[in-house]
Amino acid sequence: MLNENKYYKAFYKDLVSEFGAEKAGELWKEMDEKTRELTEAHPEVEKKRADMVIPLAAIYKVMRKYYPETEDDVTMRLLIAYGTKMGEKIGKLLHGISSIPGMSGLLWKKMPQIMHKMGGEEAGYKSEFVSETSELCAMNVLKCPIDDLLNELDAREACRAICAMDKEYMTHIRHIRYTRTMSVAEGGEYCDYRLTYDKNKK
Repeated sequence: MLNENKYYKAFYKDLVSEFGAEKAGELWKEMDEKTRELTEAHPEVEKKRADMVIPLAAIYKVMRKYYPETEDDVTMRLLIAYGTKMGEKIGKLLHGISSIPGMSGLLWKKMPQIMHKMGGEEAGYKSEFVSETSELCAMNVLKCPIDDLLNELDAREACRAICAMDKEYMTHIRHIRYTRTMSVAEGGEYCDYRLTYDKNKK
């Protein structure tokens, strides 16, 4: 199951790099079994979200079983690093798309609609849309369904990996500057998405 998951199958290589092939294989097998267990226990979760969130919860829970929080928190170090790498991969794709002549301007023109769709109630979020002007698109996410599901799965801390991915890929869009100083999953009051248009940003 994990070997076929497009989001996490590459995480095995990180386990091998950190622990060696034998230990990585043992962890990976248990993570796969935990993924199956959680998937069967939560058939109500729609497939697209389940494919991203449930394996992450399984990986986190197995890692925490053997590696509780210490000064060098290997569990979160590996998960956040992996989330960042996933974000870089997505970011390269977004940069390529936004580099097509005229595309970044079109994206900016459509940004309010995109933010409403991706951060709206239909997607499971509760958000405040703070500003939608020619200079700034700003949204505060008050409630995140990914954070909620991971909390239900007793793996809320793992959401920081998704936050790392999100924060990374959003910085790669040509001509659009993105900042986020806090998130709900990281203990913030809300996720403060701020986007501005900047022709000089490559």
